[in-house]
Amino acid sequence: MIDETVSTTLSCFAAILVLFGTGPDPREVIVTGHYTTRFETSAFVPCEEDEQWWVEGPALEAVDNFMRASRSLPARDEVDQLLDGTVFLRWRGTASTLGQFGHMGMYHRLFTAEELLEIRQPGESDCEDSDDD
Repeated sequence: MIDETVSTTLSCFAAILVLFGTGPDPREVIVTGHYTTRFETSAFVPCEEDEQWWVEGPALEAVDNFMRASRSLPARDEVDQLLDGTVFLRWRGTASTLGQFGHMGMYHRLFTAEELLEIRQPGESDCEDSDDD
């Protein structure tokens, strides 16, 4: 009886993994695209992708500093003001497998931004010449 219970439990567990498996492991990538921040938003849309990624990680501090400098805002520790805007950037980090992430699970992946490689104000032809690695 115990053997049947263990066998049934293992079979159910295997079926759950097949149905809800997350696919390949998270991968380190260098990606280019548009990052938007505002209330309850930390959204990255990579060039050539039809996905929105929730962003966390140490590189967000450099993005924050760029956005504050471009608007002549004081440093975050001097004023508690939410940033609201979009930038075009290229950064290195880890992209998760597909899932539900971020505010209310509305984002396709979690991107842990480790290093900011390039940042500027967005333009009309931003993604036309992107060369993600």
